[in-house]
Amino acid sequence: MKCCLTDGFLNSISVDSGKRLEVIDSAQKGLVLRVSPTGAKSWAFLYRRTGDQKRRRVTLGRFPEIGLIDARDSARRLQADIERGHDPADNHSVGRDGLTFGLFAEEYVEQHAMRHKRSWARDQAILKRDVVPSIGHKRLSEIDRGDVRNILASIEARGAPVQACRVLEVIRKAFNFAIHRNHLSVNPCSGMVMAMPAGQRERSLAPEEINRFWDQLAKANMAWSSQQILRVCLVTAQGVGDVSGARKDEISFDDAVWEISSSRTRNRVAHRVPLSPLAVKLFSDAVRRSGEGDFVFPGKSAGNAMTANGVSRAMQRNLNFFELEDLTPQDLQRTAVAGMRELGIARMTIAKVLNHMSKDRTVSVQDHDKHEFEREKRITLESWTARLQELTGTARVTRQALTPWR
Repeated sequence: MKCCLTDGFLNSISVDSGKRLEVIDSAQKGLVLRVSPTGAKSWAFLYRRTGDQKRRRVTLGRFPEIGLIDARDSARRLQADIERGHDPADNHSVGRDGLTFGLFAEEYVEQHAMRHKRSWARDQAILKRDVVPSIGHKRLSEIDRGDVRNILASIEARGAPVQACRVLEVIRKAFNFAIHRNHLSVNPCSGMVMAMPAGQRERSLAPEEINRFWDQLAKANMAWSSQQILRVCLVTAQGVGDVSGARKDEISFDDAVWEISSSRTRNRVAHRVPLSPLAVKLFSDAVRRSGEGDFVFPGKSAGNAMTANGVSRAMQRNLNFFELEDLTPQDLQRTAVAGMRELGIARMTIAKVLNHMSKDRTVSVQDHDKHEFEREKRITLESWTARLQELTGTARVTRQALTPWR
């Protein structure tokens, strides 16, 4: 997009959630306004390097801290440098001294993480939630090891040592990128080490977190299918991969049962999941929207289902919106299990709900009865669903209230 920028335009321009926009100033060569998916606005100068004509970018600063007149003056000076044979991006003093970590974090996500990391959304969420609030206002050159230690200490103090380890790795990678882009010459995280705590992950949602998550899910910045998959994970206590890959022929709405074939389960044992009325409704709504394909949750490419990684990335992008700490889709299954235990459900029955095999090796996989414990599993899942609807303040769904899905 190209136009003659004005103060009124700069103050009014916005983008749809999840999108990014660059506006080229027709009044000053090379000056560009970038509007990020979060709504933040920043200035950059674009040019082609003399000799190889490679396109390069110099970050000038954030709007409105740097106004239109100052941004044009900076771009004009840089253009003059180019005409004198200089390369502005190689001059560390140009646009660098005033670069704050908050502005640089956007550059790291957009110029590095989104291009090279499948988990870029997690990096973005970590920076926005755990790092930028503490040091976003500071210049890159002012940040030292003490600042990083303070961030990590505050995370550990709230009982999230695993998250502290992840935050350190993201900060380290971000500063390595800053060195690569000539913003810095030394990484303040160099030599810093944190031991990953031993033991299995134990994250589950507290009752008030369940209520907030369920209430905010419909407003989150993710596709409806991703929202519905997360709902089904929580209601059925099944893994995100099993839910996202669900096939229509696995579900019997008449019997209210979802049978996951052995080819899709981790232990290669077919798994029957009794469906509560709410689970039936969630699957029924998804089937209505799914079109003519084989999958309940079709992916973007024809003939494929949505992927667990795609749903995980969508959740990571929205953790700040949910105001939830370090949550993954698999934690929803763990939340359901915790809720079942609070209801007094026997561990053996919960294991059957999860399709966990007995440790008694005298019982072979071939002898496993896929209908085993089905009555107990149904009572368990319907009890958990009732508790979930109580926590979220949603109306109970009864079998009589359900309408035919076809």
